[in-house]
Amino acid sequence: MKKIILFFNVIFIGAFLLTSCELNEIPKFSDNDAFASFTKTSMAISEQGGTLNIPVTLASVDGLSTTVTYQITDGTAQNGTHFTPADGSGTLSFDANNRTSNIVININDLAGVYTGDLKFTIELANSPDVEIGADKVCEVTINDEDHPLAAILGDYNASGTSYYDGPDQWTMTFLKDPEDESLVWIENFVKGGSSLAVYGVVNEDMTEIKVPAGQRIAESSSYGFIELKGFYGPDGAEEIPEGANITIKINADYSMEILDEIGSYVWSGADKTGGLGWYNIFAADIVLTR
Repeated sequence: MKKIILFFNVIFIGAFLLTSCELNEIPKFSDNDAFASFTKTSMAISEQGGTLNIPVTLASVDGLSTTVTYQITDGTAQNGTHFTPADGSGTLSFDANNRTSNIVININDLAGVYTGDLKFTIELANSPDVEIGADKVCEVTINDEDHPLAAILGDYNASGTSYYDGPDQWTMTFLKDPEDESLVWIENFVKGGSSLAVYGVVNEDMTEIKVPAGQRIAESSSYGFIELKGFYGPDGAEEIPEGANITIKINADYSMEILDEIGSYVWSGADKTGGLGWYNIFAADIVLTR
């Protein structure tokens, strides 16, 4: 029989002290210091996304007229197969009216072919007039939409009954594993007690997900271990042992039901000793809908 003891989470808000000091002269920037760099060093797009614009910015006071060359290096994504540059010259142009220029990449959708997420990189190479900045490499990820678990991935509206707050609602998110096609990672599994995703194993006919109890579900510098616990439904009288499974039922319309009680439990020791109570615990009535 479980003991329902609420663990009160105290959040300490740090105070920021503003100190005054004498202002130094503002350093002057000249076009001798002009440089080109990526605005973002990583970008992602769905394989169905069509076109990706990757911005490169020239930091220049007066707006120099110059060019910057770039090189594309295949990774798991292959140029000509999974993507194609819109401009084959590998050169960007800048002037006073165009301080940002885009590298345009056309994404080739291999519909129905599961490849997994694919990556390639673009590197700014050189310019005749300006330096290349530190952010000179951008990694691009092409997200595969043909994942075998695609039908159950994404955000769900969760509704269930908390032992402390009564009827409640929140968003739960199911993410694919980068390597194992049978796994999903679930974010915000227990409202008010999750900061880490927990994993579940999906069966072959995609009707159930088994989520092992005992996983670390949150982290805190103040406590040794914050654990995902479960109790077999519907009455919640028997605890699910560590390593045994919380069961999620997947319906034909891809809505879901969590058939067991789930909770986030706080231990003072990293070896799961010194129980302190629950962040939150829910009855075996959680329903997940789109």
